[in-house]
Amino acid sequence: GLELDVLPVTAYERLLGLLPGAEAEDVGRAIVRQRAVKSPYEIERIAAAAALVDAVWDFAPRVLRAGLTEAEFAGLVEAEARRLGHQGVIRMRGFNQEMFYGQLLTGPSATAPSFLDTPLAGTGLSPAVAQGVSFRRIAAGDPIVFDFVAVREGYTADFTRMLSLGPLPEAVRDVYTVALEVQAAAVATARPGATCRAVYESAVAVAERRGLGAHFMGCGPEQVRFIGHGVGLELDELPVLTTSDAPLEEGMVFALEPKFVLPGVGAVGVENTFVVERDGLRALTRAPEEPVEVPLGA
Repeated sequence: GLELDVLPVTAYERLLGLLPGAEAEDVGRAIVRQRAVKSPYEIERIAAAAALVDAVWDFAPRVLRAGLTEAEFAGLVEAEARRLGHQGVIRMRGFNQEMFYGQLLTGPSATAPSFLDTPLAGTGLSPAVAQGVSFRRIAAGDPIVFDFVAVREGYTADFTRMLSLGPLPEAVRDVYTVALEVQAAAVATARPGATCRAVYESAVAVAERRGLGAHFMGCGPEQVRFIGHGVGLELDELPVLTTSDAPLEEGMVFALEPKFVLPGVGAVGVENTFVVERDGLRALTRAPEEPVEVPLGA
């Protein structure tokens, strides 16, 4: 059995050359499906990663100040994550999908699309890696999206919160309220036996009812067609909360990430990592969800 979804063709051909007469069977999807339901040990490891990202979030507003670029702010936050035990490497299964720590994006730079299969990517430091932080200087009132991934002992937790230098514009706060409503609808729907489609459609329905469907999970042709993804040893595991009729199962762990892209303004959203339990979801990321407004004179 070979994982043909990730095995390079040259390695595949070499293996078959070493085993004359052998037939290869693709077991990649079977392994991915097996890993979708986590053991109690794995859930403990993901919870430890979630506690780490909660702690990093507690630290981030304390080092945000006027005059910093996105890259400078991210560097301070990333150093704290490493000090707390973040392993630094984020594994992804998708072809050519990669990420460094996560996205710490401000204002309009958060609206830039990317090859990365995510609603938010950022402009990056150069076209060589067109995602993540840039040298853009953070301005007062910018919506700052703290979309961070922590990995501890190999296991991943994903998390998003909002902050700003000075007050957030009321229009941005209004959209954030909708993001929380979307999250609440999805959480109320998700339980063992519920389909990924049901959870996805419950979220989309709220966004559309509130007049933000065109900005939900991206904008225009860059909209992604999911609202959450499994996490574990990799950042892009099953279940994927999309238009799939696959049912949720007890022990699955996923990040739920309702986000909105507002051209010319920035991005707005929230994200938490949840475990599916018998009666519904339990949040592993537990930091307060209220946006943090850092005083300009701090």
